[in-house]
Amino acid sequence: MPVAPTDQWLGLYLKNKIGLAEYDFTIQRDIFGKKLSSFFSHTWDEIHQFLLQNGLFIPSSSDEKIIQQMTDKNVWGTAKEELNQLRCDWNGPDIPLFIFPSNQANDELRLDLRGKSGVAKHDKVVLFIGSDTSKQDLQALITHEYNHVCRLNYLNQPEEDITLLDGMILEGLAEVAVLNRLGEGPIAKWTSIYPLEYALEQWEKNAKLNLHVHKKDSFFHDFMYGNNSIPKWMGYNIGFHLVSSFAVNTREDMNKLLHLPAESILEKSAFSG
Repeated sequence: MPVAPTDQWLGLYLKNKIGLAEYDFTIQRDIFGKKLSSFFSHTWDEIHQFLLQNGLFIPSSSDEKIIQQMTDKNVWGTAKEELNQLRCDWNGPDIPLFIFPSNQANDELRLDLRGKSGVAKHDKVVLFIGSDTSKQDLQALITHEYNHVCRLNYLNQPEEDITLLDGMILEGLAEVAVLNRLGEGPIAKWTSIYPLEYALEQWEKNAKLNLHVHKKDSFFHDFMYGNNSIPKWMGYNIGFHLVSSFAVNTREDMNKLLHLPAESILEKSAFSG
């Protein structure tokens, strides 16, 4: 089941919702939680909270219109084509992909991420998109998240053991893949929010001595996303500059990049000094 029939699940949700928020949240949980329970080792409540935290839509009167617009745009067909192509191009694993409408009331998601977001695990991808998400933006999102799947399968370690260097390179690889496949138009804002020179300064100041901090450490999150003393999206931006400079220096293709140790990528990048 490469692309799950979440359009059918959404149809079932529409059929059962009644327009009362508390009830409709329960319908969401029961339908999506049950359908996803064989792919997650969590309760329905935990799965529903995971979806909400990562961008799932909030029940509203516009649900039917948004879901119909997604159907009219053949979102699921496009996703199937893209996933099949990427699996072939990168010799990647056969994993399920789940698509849901995104929460357009979330300002960060709407303004910073073009109304779309995704979560990749080594064995699955979950996407959240808007009814106005373009085909190219959907292609970029699938490219980014499936690139993560391929890299996570190469790393082959528990998520909490991923280091800061691994995390930055993980994000850099994914957006270099988007750039290579689709050009500059759909690449993430964080790739160009700071120039290489500034990224190098922050590398020396905050990252260089913390490269082996693990994902479970609060510094990992703070550096990737920013906090009061670290600029927003700093780790993501450095990751893009690091991987793109390696790609320029070596001319290696994405298939090779996905299977190189993080230290080897760092060694031939602009950040090796």
